[in-house]
Amino acid sequence: MKKILLACTVFLLTFIFSSNVFVTQASKNSEYLEETLLAHYSPLFLEITKGQPYYCEKIISLTRIKENNNQHRITVQLITYNGPHNPPYDLYSRFY
Repeated sequence: MKKILLACTVFLLTFIFSSNVFVTQASKNSEYLEETLLAHYSPLFLEITKGQPYYCEKIISLTRIKENNNQHRITVQLITYNGPHNPPYDLYSRFY
């Protein structure tokens, strides 16, 4: 009886700890994908902001235009930075 209980406990603990590893890896992958997309579109961000520095860029939505097609519509939001004591900060939301 003790062996069965011990085996079940080990099985459950192994399952619990191994699932956390996969979730963490999946969240890291999505962060890397978002960083890659933002880096790809960074020249367009400078074009939109007319060369002003920007920060807090994030992807709001990403949708496929047509099924079985590699074209996507991406909505991005970013904030420009004018200086340490120079508000207003401009908020841009664009889609490509």
